[in-house]
Amino acid sequence: MKTKKLLVTSLMTLLLSPVVTSTVQTVEASTDTTTVETSTVKESDYNYLKEQRSIWTKIAKAALKKAIQNRSEVINAVRSVSGNTVARQADKYYGAIVNALKPLLEWSEVPAKAVYDAVYRSVRNAGASSSVATNIALAVREAVSWIL
Repeated sequence: MKTKKLLVTSLMTLLLSPVVTSTVQTVEASTDTTTVETSTVKESDYNYLKEQRSIWTKIAKAALKKAIQNRSEVINAVRSVSGNTVARQADKYYGAIVNALKPLLEWSEVPAKAVYDAVYRSVRNAGASSSVATNIALAVREAVSWIL
């Protein structure tokens, strides 16, 4: 499971941090003056990434759907990430966690920070303390990334 997480994390890092360089061309005119043209990076330059992004979006949405449908898998994953205490708290606030994850299914791209923020807000609004909400949100974010 650790190798799967390492593989997914390293691939996501490579895909989400593209190297952007601007191209500088020097054109010499007949009057011996030099002009510099800088071409900006356009969206069309990254069309090749759209297919790869849609794959990661599908994976993220499948993980969210699986987390919504399988309470025991989420609680077991949280237990393996953060221990029994946080797993009991996540079990207690599982309804709030599901309510936080459902709206994320409508997003075109789902970053891990969005999962953390949504779960934190929802658990906090359900009456948990800030530290409990932070622990649950961190564990759920990791658990969702590990589900697949």
